[in-house]
Amino acid sequence: GNTIYVWDYTRLKVKQKLPDYSFMTFLVDSGLWSGNYQYGLFRVLKDTIEVIKGGEAYKLKSIISVLPVNEQKKLIVTLNTGIYLYDNGNGTSVQYKFKDPTGFFNDNMLYFSICLPDKNYAIGSTGDGFMVCNASGNELSHISVSSGLNDFQVSNLYINTRGPNVLIPLWATFFNGIGRFEFNSPFRQFTSTSGIDGSV
Repeated sequence: GNTIYVWDYTRLKVKQKLPDYSFMTFLVDSGLWSGNYQYGLFRVLKDTIEVIKGGEAYKLKSIISVLPVNEQKKLIVTLNTGIYLYDNGNGTSVQYKFKDPTGFFNDNMLYFSICLPDKNYAIGSTGDGFMVCNASGNELSHISVSSGLNDFQVSNLYINTRGPNVLIPLWATFFNGIGRFEFNSPFRQFTSTSGIDGSV
């Protein structure tokens, strides 16, 4: 069912039962946020849930990521209706547009996304890999089949932010496998997928 479990390295225990029709749950700024088709966007507290101010605007929306911008603002990524900038100070949500010179955001269904240690974002898609962007909406790096991925469809992204902040790998799962990316490494591999055929 709709239940959050906690693993304390010795045993699995129930943390919180969620209401019916809950979708995904996210760790944001040391707190748990979740989306629900009936209630919208809510926070998971110690013993209960709290629908956030303005959270009802997300009823019937499939929230697939909640990304921190600062203490007051969050980016809410949805499956079919785009990205919203949510202000938890006044409870307002406005449509947010990344600058899109490549057409990545316009042409693809967005999926699981994360905030990186350098405060940039990795935005996954179901059709063209994932895009790394900064908070100003500028595209920094597009990782797709042309970059060496074996699948266009990204189902999840993960980075271990508790490790040393040196060459932290980004892990991505696909519908047919898993990939590891040292996106902040100074080294790059150029092969036939980059348009190079033959030896240099």
